[in-house]
Amino acid sequence: MSGTPVPSAPLPSTPPSPGAPAPPTPAVGNSRCSVVLTGGTKIGITKQFQLTGTGSPRESRGSYAWTVSNGNLTIFQGGNQPVCTFRAGVVDGDTDLTVTSTVGGRTCSATTTVGISKPTDEVSTFVKWKQFNFTVAEWKGKLLPADVDFSGITVVEVQVGPSADGCWFPTSNWNQVALSGGTWQIDSNNEYKGITKDQADADSVGWKPDAVRYYRAAGRAPCEAVIRQAMEVVPPSGPNVRYTTQDLKYGINPQDVYSERDGQRKSKGYLS
Repeated sequence: MSGTPVPSAPLPSTPPSPGAPAPPTPAVGNSRCSVVLTGGTKIGITKQFQLTGTGSPRESRGSYAWTVSNGNLTIFQGGNQPVCTFRAGVVDGDTDLTVTSTVGGRTCSATTTVGISKPTDEVSTFVKWKQFNFTVAEWKGKLLPADVDFSGITVVEVQVGPSADGCWFPTSNWNQVALSGGTWQIDSNNEYKGITKDQADADSVGWKPDAVRYYRAAGRAPCEAVIRQAMEVVPPSGPNVRYTTQDLKYGINPQDVYSERDGQRKSKGYLS
């Protein structure tokens, strides 16, 4: 039989229930790859640092090719692998960088800012009295802020002005107190560490026992010496970066001695 066919009616559709999430959009093109950056984002000034880029997909789709937008960062290892490590030289200011991976015809990027910070202050903590010069205290400095990684940077003490040595007198056998110019590297806890095994991990503050006996015999006790100490970061080039200034105090009393660093005092009984 011939004739005009009757059009078929479309099947009714079921509307989505209220509040139901929309179905995901199918991934197309570059949306099927990603780059994740890990590593420090708050770094101490003059510190060398490292970042790691992880690309996805990680299945075999040919070799990866990684690039980085910032000349301070270079590929350390894994330049043709799904996981690539980037290492920076010394960077003394905030740095923005974009890391890009290309694999299987897909290109994806990730951008981050690494904040480069100088210390804002430090906290002094008493460690111990020295073994032989037992009237000299050892103090450890801890750099702030605590959420910045300062490990590996170098700091040095610098004397600000002359000391105010109330124990000294013109014919004294002892020189007026002065800083020795101690230098420390900062460890993973942001604390002082000797740069070599022969260097102390702390700052020594106080009179030696012979000096205590001498000044007591000379009738000088009680007396005190005060030194103004500045702490500075040592950069690879250019001037040091000062981050705090504090007082060191050496005290001799008739029956004890004391050592003080930035307002933190420790006393010890000593009868000579």
